[in-house]
Amino acid sequence: MNIMSRLEYLWGPGLGTGIGLLSTLDYIDRGSPFVIHYSDTLQWVEHFVDALGISEDKVKLIKNPNYDRDHLFMLDSSTLFDGGKFFNPYLNRNEIKIFGETFKLGENTKDKKCIGIVMKNGTFTTVEQVETQAYPANKYYPRDVYFKIMDLAIEAGYDIITLDSTWVDLPSKMYQISQLCDCVIGYEGGIMHLAHVLKTPTIILPWHHLGNGTKPIDFSFFNNPVDLPGLKYATHQYHLDKKTWFLNSSDEILKWNPLVLKSIISLLRNDKGNNVFLKRKLTYFEKESFFRSNLSSFEQCLISKYIGDLHVAGDPNL
Repeated sequence: MNIMSRLEYLWGPGLGTGIGLLSTLDYIDRGSPFVIHYSDTLQWVEHFVDALGISEDKVKLIKNPNYDRDHLFMLDSSTLFDGGKFFNPYLNRNEIKIFGETFKLGENTKDKKCIGIVMKNGTFTTVEQVETQAYPANKYYPRDVYFKIMDLAIEAGYDIITLDSTWVDLPSKMYQISQLCDCVIGYEGGIMHLAHVLKTPTIILPWHHLGNGTKPIDFSFFNNPVDLPGLKYATHQYHLDKKTWFLNSSDEILKWNPLVLKSIISLLRNDKGNNVFLKRKLTYFEKESFFRSNLSSFEQCLISKYIGDLHVAGDPNL
């Protein structure tokens, strides 16, 4: 199916998927913009594009509450989603523009006195409040886990900023994360993708169940992330970021003391995270297998035409 002549789309993704998709669209040079229609309820898309300065040569947004679904392609997993982000970097900017001002990214991190905590995703809060462990509940943890993480951060001298409220708009959260937070800690989700773009270190809790809600046997003896991403490497696959520390379990961080927390954050400031996909160069066949099994035919067409050679996170060394 030829997507190159399909110029106009209808926005469908949430925050995390949307950031991955916009990173791909910003990375490629198609010669004409992707025209994306969005509704009044998705104002964050406009805020994000404006803050990061994504050119209209790449993405042209049209606020269109009266869109005609029959004449627009929905941005979803069957067309263009975020599968391509495995082969391109996150949006890379040195500054953002919000509230009529310009703020630098990735600078003076040692002076930041807060830790951001992200526990829930709008409707869903923690494992106590859902009846299934299927996605997205497989990412959530009991509130007691987060309370203990907060205690650790407070003992290390930080103030706490929770980043869960849906009443706080995206520009405000971008300011909190990029200008106030030394690190963001929490579940694998959209706020973490936002922190990557804002060049803020993150510590991510792992999935505790597979997406279908089943929990596999202990696969820790497998060393190859491509052979079995499954439970152990799921978060690594979705967050190709050098400023991120991926926990093996919630128990891991609960055993840390303040000195360990600060030392991990120091490593992350210097791009010394522990993502397995950024530690070893995958073979051509491994990348091709991932490409064929994880991207829609639309995405495969886009990546093949405008990116070409497959490199993890767009890094020619990977």
